[in-house]
Parts: sequence; C-alpha cells; structure tokens
Amino acid sequence: MLACTRCGHWHSDAERVLDKDLSCTEVKQYWSKINSEHKELYGHPAKMTTDNSGAPICFECKRKLL
Repeated sequence: MLACTRCGHWHSDAERVLDKDLSCTEVKQYWSKINSEHKELYGHPAKMTTDNSGAPICFECKRKLL
C-alpha cells in the first residue's frame, strides 16, 4: 500500500518491517505496541521522532524503535 498522506513514512516504515500491506488502523496498532514495549523496557513512553538517517527513534533516550 502506498503510504497515506496522514501517516506518511510512519505507515511505510511499519509495512516494511512487517513485510505486508497494512490499513491505517493496523499501523496505529503497530506503533502503539512499539510504544508500550518501549515504556515497559525503559520506563517512559517513546517520544517518537526520526534521526538524521530517517530511522524512528525515541527523542528522550535516542534508542531506535524498530
């Protein structure tokens, strides 16, 4: 699926990792799971942003999210 204009690269990143087409709802569920796992591991919710290479990271701790 071509990433929608609202989700942009967040949509295509999730599809690339899971290697399948996803609906916007499935993309939101994917990132929610990533956020929950990050909170469980590091004690804070992921503040999602991208690094200079475009990879998703947590703004607070700079750890990669994928």
